[in-house]
Amino acid sequence: MNIVEKSKAVMLAMGAAPVMWLMIGLSVLSVAIILERGYFFYDPR
Repeated sequence: MNIVEKSKAVMLAMGAAPVMWLMIGLSVLSVAIILERGYFFYDPR
C-alpha cells in the first residue's frame, strides 16, 4: 500500500468533520481580515 492509499484510508476513517471545522475557522478568519482592512482603508470625507 503506497502513501496515497494510506492517507486516503486515514481520511475516510476520520470523516469530513475535521476538514469542515478547518474550513469554517479559516472562513471566519478571512472575513475578519476583510472587515479589518475595510475599516483601516475607509476614509470618510
